[in-house]
Order: sequence, then structure tokens, then C-alpha cells
Amino acid sequence: MAVRAVAGRLNAVTRAVFPHFCAGCGEEGEVACNKCLPALIAPGKGLFACPGCGCDIGLGVFAGRMGVPPKALQVPSMTRSQFKVTDGRAGATHKSAEVPDLMRSLSLLEVAPAQPSNCGLATCAAASLDSLSCAVRYDGSALGGLLRLWKYERVQAAETIISTAFRRFLEQQCSDFLLKYDGATVVPVPLHFLRQVSRGFNQSESLARAFADVLSLRVDSNVLKRSFGGTSQASLEDKSRREENISEMFNVSRRVAAGAKFVLIDDVATTGATLRDCARALKRAGAGEVHAVTLLRK
Repeated sequence: MAVRAVAGRLNAVTRAVFPHFCAGCGEEGEVACNKCLPALIAPGKGLFACPGCGCDIGLGVFAGRMGVPPKALQVPSMTRSQFKVTDGRAGATHKSAEVPDLMRSLSLLEVAPAQPSNCGLATCAAASLDSLSCAVRYDGSALGGLLRLWKYERVQAAETIISTAFRRFLEQQCSDFLLKYDGATVVPVPLHFLRQVSRGFNQSESLARAFADVLSLRVDSNVLKRSFGGTSQASLEDKSRREENISEMFNVSRRVAAGAKFVLIDDVATTGATLRDCARALKRAGAGEVHAVTLLRK
């Protein structure tokens, strides 16, 4: 707390000398002017990709190794009067109160249960991560600049805008996310202890608490530990170097319940190396499904 208090005072002094500019249009004054703010906090459409290679496989929220979860057909809430479902296909008639709110994703129910929900490559089918969902694409988004202001300059206004944008994305996808992540524990990707002390906070933990709040899930910030600092992933562009740098950097502080479901939360997914290493650590400890959700996708 002392680090954040000092950082806040230094930030105020710095701002007096170096004023902020709008992340959207560049106008001097605030990190987001009144004209650009609505677009910055508008909910992103989301990027839902194969957890192995990152390609778009067209399954929306349910893209991932697990496909459409069977429980999706057991949760009540529907807008149409009737819908026919048997094992994910047309069949027995159910009343409106017995069918889930998946009408906007009905095409998913035409997929045969045995059909893979990743891109089909063997390396992707074997990926430790079960799905990857991201709110906004990094390129072309002003949120990337706001994220840097929050992480490296501790600008509170930037944090507020990012948190609002992330929450609105989650609220937009809430019904499907509730189905997909039912019973999951939310885990922020940890920083190394020394890096968190120097920064004063972990941005992934802040996003994880927003995620858990919207979906009414539990956060566990202690189950994953980062074993050593290593080179910052943000400074590495080459995919193979990022994979090598992060390999076995994470470990689990205790055994987890066999088959337990987890959702990893991070600020940015680039190659996915960090998220996959976190997933491997959790699965070695006994976890079942391990999904990931991030604010941005490079």
C-alpha cells in the first residue's frame, strides 16, 4: 500500500509537468476525452480461438477443446416458446423454461458431439489450455495504450476505463460464460514476487476480481506461483523465445481437487505461452478443464 501511495503522489507531480493525452484522438487533457470515452468502454465482440494455435474456428464462446458443454442444455432461461433438443440435436420438445438462452448460438448445436472444437491440428488437440477468449484485438485498439499507462505509470483513470470495458464485455457474454465456466475457480496469472512489489499491484488480479464479480465465481490468487522473474514476455517478439522463456516458470502451491475447473485471467495474450504453462502446472496438480480469458489479444 505504501508503494502505491508514493506512486500516486509521484504520478500527480508527473502529470502536472507532462499532461495526459486522449488515447482515442490525442487531445490534451485526459486519458480519454468525452468524445472518445463511449467507444473505449463499448463491449468488445470478443475473439474466441483455438487454444493451441490461436486461429478462429467459428464456434464463438464455445471454441476450445471441450466444445459445447452438455450442461448447456440443462440450464433454464429461454426467449422462444419451444425448442427441440436431444443430445445437442433436433429431437424431443422442451418447454421454454427448460431450454437455455442459446438461440443466438443455435448453429453450435448442429455440431456432432464427436466433432473436434479446435482447428484439428494434432499439436492443438494436445494443448494444455482448453479454450482462449479475449475481449478486444490489441492492434487498432486504444485500450493497449491505456493498459500501458495503468501498468507502468499507475494512472488510475486508465485502470477505471479498462475495468469498465472488460466488465461490459463480460456482461455481454454473461449467459454463455455462466454455462461454460460453471463451478470454476478464477486464477490471475501471477507476477514474480519482486516485480509485483516494484509495481505495487498485479493488473491480472484486478481483472480477475472483475471477472469473478460479474460471474459470481471465486478467486484464488495463491494457487499459482511464478518461480523466477526471467525476461519480461512483453520484451520478446519471437514466438519460440517466448515459449522457451516461460517454460516451467509456474508451479502450484498445493494439490487441487481432482478434475477441478479453472479460468486463468491475464491482460494480454500474444503467443499464449504464459497461459499454456499455467495450464500445464494446474493439470499436473490434478486440475481438469483450464480455460483462459484476457482483455487483449495480439
